[in-house]
Amino acid sequence: MGNCLTHDQTQSPNVTAVSDLYTACGNGDTQRVEQILKRIVHDEQLNRVEPNGSTTLHAAAYFGHKEIVELLLQQKYISTTIINRYGNIAEEESADDDIRTLFQDRKNADNTTITNDKERFQFYEIIRLIQQ
Repeated sequence: MGNCLTHDQTQSPNVTAVSDLYTACGNGDTQRVEQILKRIVHDEQLNRVEPNGSTTLHAAAYFGHKEIVELLLQQKYISTTIINRYGNIAEEESADDDIRTLFQDRKNADNTTITNDKERFQFYEIIRLIQQ
């Protein structure tokens, strides 16, 4: 099937399957992504790290699905700072300059004083640990 993701794709024997949203993002199924996004109520669903170590945003960026990356970046609680098992944020997974520009546009619209996504990730991880 080439670059097509299946719902039961997994790289960890301890976890059963990737989410429907991840599958739709990786396969470029824009209509399905839109349907699922309408039902999401928690940011944990949007930013879930899948069994293969990546998020929906990583998958959409990696497979070059620009329209889906745009949809995900429009979500209020999407995280662009999650680092996957390969040490990359979603922006770094994309080889497409147009997709990388979408991430840059999002950063430019962000009013934070933290200068890059990896620093932002570290900041939020520290906050999360303090709150536990």
